[in-house]
Amino acid sequence: MYEISQSGPPQHRGLCDSDPYLGMSQGSTDGLSQSSWHYGQPHSEPSPGTGSSNQERPLRVIHVGQHLVRAGIEMWLKALVHHSNPQRLQFQRCIVTGPMCDPSVVRELQVPVEIGGAASVVRAAQDCDIMLMSGPAELGVWLKRQRPALGVFVAHGDGEWTMKIMRQCAPVVDHVVAVSQRVQQAVCQGFPTTVIYNGVDTAHLTRSAPRREVRKRFGLSDADFVVGSVMRLSTEKRPELLIEALSRLPQHFKLLLVGWGPLQQKLLDLANRIAPLRCVITPGTAHMGDYYSAFDAFCLPSQSEGFGLATLEAMFCGVPVVTTNTGFAPELLVDRSSYVQCEGTAESVACSVQMLADHPHWTAGLKREGQLAAERFGFAKTMCQGYENLLARLWKQRLATAR
Repeated sequence: MYEISQSGPPQHRGLCDSDPYLGMSQGSTDGLSQSSWHYGQPHSEPSPGTGSSNQERPLRVIHVGQHLVRAGIEMWLKALVHHSNPQRLQFQRCIVTGPMCDPSVVRELQVPVEIGGAASVVRAAQDCDIMLMSGPAELGVWLKRQRPALGVFVAHGDGEWTMKIMRQCAPVVDHVVAVSQRVQQAVCQGFPTTVIYNGVDTAHLTRSAPRREVRKRFGLSDADFVVGSVMRLSTEKRPELLIEALSRLPQHFKLLLVGWGPLQQKLLDLANRIAPLRCVITPGTAHMGDYYSAFDAFCLPSQSEGFGLATLEAMFCGVPVVTTNTGFAPELLVDRSSYVQCEGTAESVACSVQMLADHPHWTAGLKREGQLAAERFGFAKTMCQGYENLLARLWKQRLATAR
């Protein structure tokens, strides 16, 4: 499912005056001569005839991003790589320009991953037909002399950070994909933009144990009402609201918070102070379906959310969802029918969760409607078809313009 909005050509504005960040340089100060690290197969040499007009072959795609960790963007990338039709799109490799690269995520991606800076990105521009990018901001500088045949920026966020990166990449951006209408309206003004909603790779949601066993693993009983969330533990996600909401609820309400991030210790301290022995924080690994199966309700109280992939995952798993007015939910779901929309306060979160616990028959209907909605639009294959069709159309337009 995707929507197209043509809002005119990119308005290429001034770039940052500072020197470009040179990624993971190993003893080199020249971004174009630095060494790089590789996972999987080594990168191929620049192939002759890049940008060939042969439309019968698959389009060669390389993704460039700042990090490769267990978070929403990486789950989107893994779903795109695994579920795209290889007769239409072939992912050559992924470039990671920053220091954060999780080897377990690399293994799951199943395409070569190269860690490097400007030199790696320049080689990638020579080797691909289409460069998918989500940063870093320095791409506009690094690719000044070696522009990719077609540059597509994927805007995952709806805040100033995403807007700043995209504006600085503008000289090499031909088109933008926004993961929701909210993102399109918030950060994509001045760029031709297509909305393609994210999709879930349901293989990511496998289970290894029954619900009771998973709950027992975290000290949770059958009698507990478990509020859960899967998120990066960072400021914009507002995880502290979940603990504050828990403190307002009866003792049998517990919190299972799955994630990692800079706020972890502060959250543990807060939980020990205002909701002792009622909160579990654990990093998510494989078999994410285990965690969702342990939840009685899923809550994402984010202040800013471009899409909210974990919300969609919860819906696929049949967990009732409480979330703020962010991401895809207000665009594709109906409040009180397929999810519950709350305000960004602990009181509102607590009231919404209490309502789910107090009305089990209504909650059961909410779960069914949420799961049906997820199955209508949320499969990874649906998302990939949107990307395949868009990239084929953009490539065809590029060829026509080049003649």
